[in-house]
Amino acid sequence: MKQKHGLLTGFAVIALAAIFTLAGCPTDPPADDPAAYVAVTGISGVPTQAEVNVDLTLGGTVAPSNATNKTIEWSVKTQGSTNSAITGGKLKAQAAGTVVLTATIANGLTETTPYTKDFSIQVYAAGTQPTVTSVTVSPATVSVAKGGTQTF
Repeated sequence: MKQKHGLLTGFAVIALAAIFTLAGCPTDPPADDPAAYVAVTGISGVPTQAEVNVDLTLGGTVAPSNATNKTIEWSVKTQGSTNSAITGGKLKAQAAGTVVLTATIANGLTETTPYTKDFSIQVYAAGTQPTVTSVTVSPATVSVAKGGTQTF
């Protein structure tokens, strides 16, 4: 009796699956569904230093790379003593100090909620930007892009 019952149950499950499929009932979307929303988890590679009266092009790398929305809009959150402004995606500071910018990605956190992150940029007077004269790295080999950072 158990085999007949198990066999009938198996046929019932297959029959119901076929009915749902034929009726157009939703099933789980495939993991690689291009229509699935992918939230932003971070922004990196944003400049950390600027020079007084020199335009600094703002940009960054959005993670993950397949996030649904990746367009970054920039705004000045706190200009401090820098008298900074953003025009056409470029920051221009009129004086030395620290400016805090907010990066916003519309509908980045959820399909209806923006993703925001603040970044501090140190503004230096011409010719006063610090120069690195030596670096000791452990492990002995690492690659870091100009303006980038690496934590050990």
